[in-house]
Amino acid sequence: MRQLLLSTGVLACAVSLPALADPPQGGAGGAGGAGSSGGVQAWIAKLDSADAAERIAAIEAIGKLQSAGSKAVPALLARLDDESPEVRAAAATALGALGAEVDQVAAALIGHFTDEGGIVRETPKLEYVPLWAIYGEAAGGLGQPAVDPLIRVLGNDSPQVASAAAIALGKIGEPAAKATPQLIEMLASADDWRRHAAASALRGIGPAAAAAVPALRKAVHHENFHTQYWACRALGGIGAAAAAATPDLLEVMKSGGASVRRNAAAALGNIGPSIGEDAVLRLVEAMQRNGIEALREEAVVALGKLKPFAETTVPAIQKTLKDPTFDSDTQAARSLWLLTGKADAALPVLIECLGDLTYVQPAIDVLGEMGPEAAPAVDKLIEILGALDPDDRIAAAWCLGQIGPAAQKASGPLRKLLEDKEPKVREAARGALERISK
Repeated sequence: MRQLLLSTGVLACAVSLPALADPPQGGAGGAGGAGSSGGVQAWIAKLDSADAAERIAAIEAIGKLQSAGSKAVPALLARLDDESPEVRAAAATALGALGAEVDQVAAALIGHFTDEGGIVRETPKLEYVPLWAIYGEAAGGLGQPAVDPLIRVLGNDSPQVASAAAIALGKIGEPAAKATPQLIEMLASADDWRRHAAASALRGIGPAAAAAVPALRKAVHHENFHTQYWACRALGGIGAAAAAATPDLLEVMKSGGASVRRNAAAALGNIGPSIGEDAVLRLVEAMQRNGIEALREEAVVALGKLKPFAETTVPAIQKTLKDPTFDSDTQAARSLWLLTGKADAALPVLIECLGDLTYVQPAIDVLGEMGPEAAPAVDKLIEILGALDPDDRIAAAWCLGQIGPAAQKASGPLRKLLEDKEPKVREAARGALERISK
C-alpha cells in the first residue's frame, strides 16, 4: 500500500468518470429513455463493450438511475472483476450509489477489499487512489444495513481489508456507532494503517463515538506523526463530547508538527466554548504570534466558533488583521461576523479581498454565507462576472444568488452570462437569476 492515501488525508476519493453519452434509444423522458426498462437494458448491454470508456460511461449512467438501476446490479457486480481498474472503480461507485440489493452488494464489495489495483486521479499532482479505498467508500454508500458485515472484517488479518471497512463505517456516520468498540481496539494496533483508518472512521461517526475519547487522547501523543494527525481530526469530529481532550490538544498544538498543530486548533474550535478561557487565550496567541500560517488560519477559524469569548477575541482578531504577515484575512473577517453578528465588521475586508486573485474565491465563499447581509459587495461581484476565469464567474453568480433580491441590479449582467460559452457558467447565472427574482 502507498503512504500517499492516508498521509495526505485522502481516505477515499470520488472516481473521475468521462461525461455521459446521450441516453440510448431515446431521451430520458420518452419510451426507451434512460429511466425506462428498455433504457436500463440498453445501458447494461453497453457493459459488454470492448471499449473501456464506453463501459465506464454506461456504468455512470446506471449509477444515476436510482431505483430503476437496481436491475443492473448483477451486471455491475460482474464488472468488479473487469480487466480495467477504472471500470472496476466505476462499478463499485455505481453500486454504492444505487443502494440496491444491499446484502449481496455489501458482500461483493467487501470481498474485493483485497484488490491491489488503483487508479490515477487527474489532479495537478496526479493522485494515486487504491481500489480498496474506492470499494470502502462505495460500501459506505449502502448505509446502516452494511454496518454488521463491515464490523466483522475490522479484525481481518489484512490491514488493507480492515482499513477499507473503516472507510465505509466512517462514511456511514452515526448509524455506524455500534462499531466504536472495534475501532477503539484498532487504535491500539501496532499497524499504522489500522490506527489511522480507525481514527478517521471515528471522526465520521462523530459525537456518537464519544466512548473513544480516552483512546484518542492517548493517540494524540503517539510517536507516529500521522496517528497524532488523525487523532486530532477525530476529536474535532466528536466535538463537544471531546472536551476532556482539551489539555492534550493544547499540548500538541504547541509541540506537534505543522499539520498536527493546525488540526489540534481546529478540534478545539469544534469542541466549543467548554474548552475554557485558558484554551481560548492559547488560540489567540497562536493566531497572533505563531510562524506557521496554517495554524494561524485554523486558530482564527476556531475563535469564530467561540462566541461566549467574543469580548476577548474580537479586538485580538481586529488587531491581527492589521498584521502584514497575516494571510488569512477572509477567515478572520468571517470570524468577526460570527462573533459580532454584524456584517459591517467584516465587509470592508472581504470587499477588498475581492480585488486580489489570491483571495477572491475564499472571499466569495464567505460573502455567500452571509447572504443578504453581503449586499454592499454587489457592485464588486458584478465586476467579477466579467472575469476571464470561468470559476470566478461561476462563484460570483452563485454569491449574487445567495444575496437574493438585494442583488437585483446584477440581473442584467447575469442575463448576459446566459449566453456564456461555458455551460456551468450559464447554469450558475440561471440559478442566480431565479433566486434574485424571488
